[in-house]
Amino acid sequence: AVSLEGGRLYAQADESDYNMYVMIDPTCETNMTAGGCKQRRCDKVKTPNAKVCTGAAPCTLGECEIKCANSSKANTGGAVESCDYFAYDETDKDCYVFEGCANEDFSDDYFLYTLPYPTKVKLKLALGATAGCSKTRAQGGCTKRRC
Repeated sequence: AVSLEGGRLYAQADESDYNMYVMIDPTCETNMTAGGCKQRRCDKVKTPNAKVCTGAAPCTLGECEIKCANSSKANTGGAVESCDYFAYDETDKDCYVFEGCANEDFSDDYFLYTLPYPTKVKLKLALGATAGCSKTRAQGGCTKRRC
């Protein structure tokens, strides 16, 4: 069989001594409502992150999502400007918040979740944040924001 994908021509043929497999992109694109991605976590060395809950100071999954939505340099020790992903360990009640997600990989303890921007805004508004940026240009504006 011959197929054209992405402008490239591919040919497939029967070979008795080969098996063909389809590669699946392992990137987690699932939010908390949809159940997240089991046994996944972003690379803690390559991705800005902060551990915001530990076994000594545990939190629930819902609290972990809120901590991600509310993340800033001020409350993550300067590590995370804006959280896009969070990982939660149900057993130990640990929570990591991530700015982006480089080298996502297997982790036997964690579920990984995305935090879509509309969900983040909804959670922040529920926590009492005001909608939109209120800083002028002279005040430096609001980082990582646009209309």
